[in-house]
Amino acid sequence: MKVSVIMPVRNDAASVDATLESLFAQTRLPDEIVVADGCSTDDTVARIQAFGNRGVPIRVVHNGSIFCGGGRNAATKAASHDLLVCLDLGNRADPKWLESMVAPFEDDPALDYLGGVFYPLIETPFERVSAAIIYFEDTLGMTWTPEELKQKARVGLPGGLCMAYRRSIWQRAGEFSEWATKGQDRLFSLRVVRIGGKIDMSLQAIMHHHMAGSFGSAFNKHFHYGVWAARIGLPTPRFRRLIRTYAAGIGLVAASLFLPPLRWLVPFSVAAYIYVGAWRKLHLIAKATGEPFSVKQWLWAVGVLFVKDAAVLSGSIRGTLDRFANPQWRRMTQDYLAEGR
Repeated sequence: MKVSVIMPVRNDAASVDATLESLFAQTRLPDEIVVADGCSTDDTVARIQAFGNRGVPIRVVHNGSIFCGGGRNAATKAASHDLLVCLDLGNRADPKWLESMVAPFEDDPALDYLGGVFYPLIETPFERVSAAIIYFEDTLGMTWTPEELKQKARVGLPGGLCMAYRRSIWQRAGEFSEWATKGQDRLFSLRVVRIGGKIDMSLQAIMHHHMAGSFGSAFNKHFHYGVWAARIGLPTPRFRRLIRTYAAGIGLVAASLFLPPLRWLVPFSVAAYIYVGAWRKLHLIAKATGEPFSVKQWLWAVGVLFVKDAAVLSGSIRGTLDRFANPQWRRMTQDYLAEGR
């Protein structure tokens, strides 16, 4: 079976070498690489084209929509083969990633859509803290044996970080939505479910995705995810949990104004939340890896926890208000899920 690896890109020159080196180190090379460039203004395209002498054809096509959904559509249309495997710049694949993404399709001609496993890519002390707090289960999963992964992994819908699909299901689904800046991969997954596509997961296909390297980048990333998840009505259990948690906290503070004995519960509740949401996670990961966190990292963890919460809450509230104020978001989501447009 021949396979095209497709990549939507835009102004990410710094990530090209590491990502493509991981792709060319695969035990099974792609038959072609198709890059959809979203009008980059740096030397992203030139860096990608420099890998054209590695024995795998690389083509760059135009993505006028700029964003990932349009990029995946443009690359899929231009690809020569009917099995498409997605790779994002900035991420890095384990050596057997592509082999493990292709094998299930070779074994099962009825399979339409496949997801893999994605772990945090940790290169700095701050990124280790960011991964531990925001992607705790994925970070802990990096310490599991294959047998433990098989027992503990939660099988969900494929996401843009690690997915593969046949051209036929992409056509039946109506392609990726190009109006959603974020969340178009989740919409596509829900659309595939709606039309009865066969979906599976490969626990051997491992992709490492980059972490937020600062408080600002962490806020920006999760704020925009929150906006779009709420705007297009995607399931947001994390937002609902945070609303309940902070509503309870505000209620406790308000009650303590009238019942002074409750005031001692306020700092206790805050400390308990920091322990459960941050320090307990660091403790468990340090224990699993045998690598302790520094005092500075324990303090960073508190900041990451509340920055993440603020981003999710503010982004989700903004997106919810947009959804109610502009019926077009609900209409476009309903139209896409029902008809693929």
